[in-house]
Amino acid sequence: MKYEVINRFRCKNTGAHYRPGHIFESDDQARIAELRSRRKISPKPIAESEPEPKEEPTQKESLSEKTYNELRAMARESGIEEYGKMNKDQLIEALENESS
Repeated sequence: MKYEVINRFRCKNTGAHYRPGHIFESDDQARIAELRSRRKISPKPIAESEPEPKEEPTQKESLSEKTYNELRAMARESGIEEYGKMNKDQLIEALENESS
């Protein structure tokens, strides 16, 4: 289980140093009880939450997040002519037109 460290300590088992905000992970219930009683870790474990599913970005959003050089490389691979003279917005437009 994972616990948030609330007071600094050195783990006697591993020798690792823990500071407030770090995460202490162990399945040893005796060690967890000891650290709780000494107020070194939070009394409750950190909830294991499932990551929220991400929405797939639209092509325009995904293209606008790319760098200028990445867009140029994509345009070169797609066979777009004169991609070297285009700015970022023009590259995005050309790549969108190429895929449709």
